[in-house]
Amino acid sequence: MCGLTIGGRKYNTMKKVLIAPSLRDPQYDSKERREGFSKLAKLATIEGYDQDTFTADDATDVMAVIANSALFTREFYEAAEDLRVVARWGVGYDKVNLEIATELGVVICVAPAHMATVAEYAITQWLATLKRVYTLNRMSHKGDFGLLQTYDAEGSTLGIYGLGRIGQQVAKRALPL
Repeated sequence: MCGLTIGGRKYNTMKKVLIAPSLRDPQYDSKERREGFSKLAKLATIEGYDQDTFTADDATDVMAVIANSALFTREFYEAAEDLRVVARWGVGYDKVNLEIATELGVVICVAPAHMATVAEYAITQWLATLKRVYTLNRMSHKGDFGLLQTYDAEGSTLGIYGLGRIGQQVAKRALPL
């Protein structure tokens, strides 16, 4: 068994860091990502995962997970004795069971880089609905170029369900409209 000591803490390099499928996609390859994986490989074996739910069966030797939107069960946290961190690739905490992880001493973090993207997508869908983009597109592809009533954003009401990080970003972008 190989070991590595960093800052007085010994790491067993036989442990695993699990990486979400999207992070292994060659489309997103970059020098920075390769360097990051290289640094992680000094601490543990890097393995991909493809499951949608983490259970006790997935916990052996896992010290970290760079996760997508997979669901993390209490059984996973309880069985993952070496687990220290789940870094969620996305904007929410809803699938990582933050309370259970905290109770069991696992740090949870998110990479909120997509907050702007999600907020802009929500605004885009709102505007597309007001302008009936999908209906007009479908009609024109059928050769029907008739007019349909559309609606303006100005003077309309946008309902935002919750004002968390994403909701605040949506509100900020919608305000000028």
